[in-house]
Amino acid sequence: MKYSYSLLSQFIENLPKPFDLAEFLSLKSMPVEGIEEKKFDFKNIVVGKILKLEKHPYSDRLSLASVDIGKSSIKRIICGAKNIDVGQFVPVALPGALLPNGNIIKEKEILGIRSEGMLCSSQELGLSDNAFGILILKKGNENFKEILKPGQEISELLGKDYILDVDLTPQRGDLCSHFGLACEIAAILGKNLTLPPLEDFGGKFTSQENINQYLQVVVEAKQDCPRYSAMMIKDYQSQDSPFFVVKTLYFLGVNIIELAVDLANYVMLIFGQPLHTFDYQKLSGKKIIIRKATDGERLQLLSQKELHLFPEDLVIADSKSPIALAGIMGGKESGISINTQKIVIESAHFQPSTIRRSAKRHLLSTEASYRFERFVDPTNTLYAAEVLARLISKYSGAVILDGVIDLKYLNTERRKLTISFVEAERFLGQKIAKKFYRQTLENLGFQVIAKKESLEVLPPSFRNDIDCKEAVLEEVARIYGLNNLPRKSLNIKNFLALNKDYFVKETIRDIAAQLGFYEVYTSSFLPESFSDQFSFFGEAIKVSNPVSPENAYFRNSLLYGLFQVIFRNQFETDDKMRFFELGKVAYLKEGKTHEHLELAFVISPGEEEEIKSLIGALPFFSKQISFTEKSSLVTKEMEIFDNFAFIHSIEAKEKDILGYVGSLNPRGQKLFKIRKKVVFLILNLDLLLFDWQFSTQKLILPSKNVKFRPFSRFPRTIRDINFTGRPPKNLNRLLPIPDIEELKILSQYKDITTIRVIMRSSDHTLTKKEIEELTEKVIMLIEEKTALRRVLV
Repeated sequence: MKYSYSLLSQFIENLPKPFDLAEFLSLKSMPVEGIEEKKFDFKNIVVGKILKLEKHPYSDRLSLASVDIGKSSIKRIICGAKNIDVGQFVPVALPGALLPNGNIIKEKEILGIRSEGMLCSSQELGLSDNAFGILILKKGNENFKEILKPGQEISELLGKDYILDVDLTPQRGDLCSHFGLACEIAAILGKNLTLPPLEDFGGKFTSQENINQYLQVVVEAKQDCPRYSAMMIKDYQSQDSPFFVVKTLYFLGVNIIELAVDLANYVMLIFGQPLHTFDYQKLSGKKIIIRKATDGERLQLLSQKELHLFPEDLVIADSKSPIALAGIMGGKESGISINTQKIVIESAHFQPSTIRRSAKRHLLSTEASYRFERFVDPTNTLYAAEVLARLISKYSGAVILDGVIDLKYLNTERRKLTISFVEAERFLGQKIAKKFYRQTLENLGFQVIAKKESLEVLPPSFRNDIDCKEAVLEEVARIYGLNNLPRKSLNIKNFLALNKDYFVKETIRDIAAQLGFYEVYTSSFLPESFSDQFSFFGEAIKVSNPVSPENAYFRNSLLYGLFQVIFRNQFETDDKMRFFELGKVAYLKEGKTHEHLELAFVISPGEEEEIKSLIGALPFFSKQISFTEKSSLVTKEMEIFDNFAFIHSIEAKEKDILGYVGSLNPRGQKLFKIRKKVVFLILNLDLLLFDWQFSTQKLILPSKNVKFRPFSRFPRTIRDINFTGRPPKNLNRLLPIPDIEELKILSQYKDITTIRVIMRSSDHTLTKKEIEELTEKVIMLIEEKTALRRVLV
């Protein structure tokens, strides 16, 4: 998430410099992934002061402005905007200026009079999507600290900022705002921040009219919307936003629309509460209903996207139809326009899971949904609504109606946690002053009651991630500095029982590698468009809440992923590609869900006999297995398998289908974008492995008295040595040598075998002499105990 250094500095005095702050946060809060300096790059665009304004002699719609641009220079500029007046300061693009839209300003004659430049709107400067006339550079308010002077470069006047890109973890919804991060920084600095008083934001109220005279709010979906707050404003006039808002939104990458919308986004960035503004005149029945959508309802969003709604979607509706997808985006029909006079401000708390599912269902991601998905403090809805109402009133002259609508269905009870100082010391590995615990937690917003040997702690409402005492102690450790805690090795007393499945899988991987195949790992999901292509064992299972359309189904075969690997690698090599994967697949068969461990091989370019011969090379099969064509599948489900040149099943004597062997036909190759012929083998290892792993001696399992030793903390050394001859199957068992961590066959080419020797000592870094001695010892023992002979290549 991105943060403005300038905004953060408004909350904290003597804030560390940007790069120092980044290091500071990375050590004690969240990692800062980058810092970007932002500034406006306007050339030949300066501040101008309007000295005189005349009507164009040949046009009723145009004015002729005499503009002071400094250095005793007066420019005559023709303008059609109606919002300019004598004495105003405005941005002036002089001849030669390049605007963000690509236009180059030139002197030109308009209806017989030469115009020596152009007065600019915020839209022409690339600062806004809309224009409400010329951008007026107001003097003496928050827009600019400097005194405006004709001739000043606009870029210099507007200033710069540093944007920090912070990598937030999903549970820290409280940091999705500048005030939230400022509180975190203050706590690390040993300070405590509180919300600014509402009076600081200005605004004008009326006691003559009450919101309840105009609006009724009904919450039907109380579990999905446990709090809904609303305020109203009248006498509003849409206009440009003040420049401090424009600058903040521009630097943080938020679209600039118009005053009310921009201020809603600004307040969200400051305090983390998403807000929405409705045009009151567009609400049917003057009523807002928070409910679940009806299947088939439609909603056109502000982004112009039209949604087909589902019963699981939470919507904001009027008496006729939905006007917003709750917590994600508003509807176009109820949005603010240039004609809006009355505004309804919405500030609500929605259940994170409800918003997350709707956003994924409709492939939407917005600033609002990002925050609601991570949890927004439900106690601050009314505060944020009033801040926005006051700011809109202050900068537009609108009036805030008396009263608020605030519907609450919250469980406000918070779990009290007891922190024992003895347990804390054991958990952190170091004794920390009791005073530090209390001060740190209070600065982080916790309520703390100190006792002699413990603390009773109540987490703040904005920290829903604090649900156990270990989480509280992590907060203390973070502020104390994880780098200040002692480093100790783990004291592991109990080991898990020997996992035979692990050794079975590792043996299978070794066998596949020895047969010349490279292992790959692919996604466990399938896109919907390929969900019916691999129903060898059963139909693909649809994921109830997929991350994306590419992950809509759980894989029912490993082949899709392997075909994707071939597609990506075919542009890198003309050599034969041989890949395998070992993984779980799941499928529906006769209405029931099944799962098995699958082993799949692919060869490209490959031939039918080549993949069939692979079966004989695998040690899983006994003489009872037969190889027959699966004609029933071809006839019953031809539409499923019509992309394959041939499909054969591998059947056991009991008629269990152990797997399939086949290849893609030209149509299948086109579908998967593969240029050369592909042959494949897939095996159900759950059927194959049970007897093989326990009734034969082909699998070498470790003995029951397995001993574990700690990993060495010293660096390893690698040497690759070439030999002639055929190597034994298990070098490591043949040559147990101290300080030799592993011997493995790196490659084989014709009669040359390359063996990789990995050396590492458990108690020191190996010296150059020791490495040379170990290397010679390995060579000597390999030549003594095997048929291999050292060769220099």
